[in-house]
Amino acid sequence: AFQIDKTAINENESVTLTGSFTDVGLLDTATLQINWGDGNTSAATVDQVNRTFEATHQYFDDNPTATPLDENIITGTLTDDDGGVTFDTAIVTVQNLDPTLVLN
Repeated sequence: AFQIDKTAINENESVTLTGSFTDVGLLDTATLQINWGDGNTSAATVDQVNRTFEATHQYFDDNPTATPLDENIITGTLTDDDGGVTFDTAIVTVQNLDPTLVLN
């Protein structure tokens, strides 16, 4: 299971995903691939001994544009070295910010 530190952010902010996993194969190692829901993917840092993980991602913009906010479904796919696979999801809402005008 995993959780994110914030369920709603402003564009250009980041979320951190953390969690733990179990595997009855005590010597199995695992990898966790994260699909951030905005077209980006990355691998989480996995602690094989404590069976925990962490990943951080910055959302540069709310996508699609021209909306006040957008929900991104984050999907984590955990795979062990024997080919066993499981996944979990979370949702983060990315809010648009109005531009700032500076007159000189």
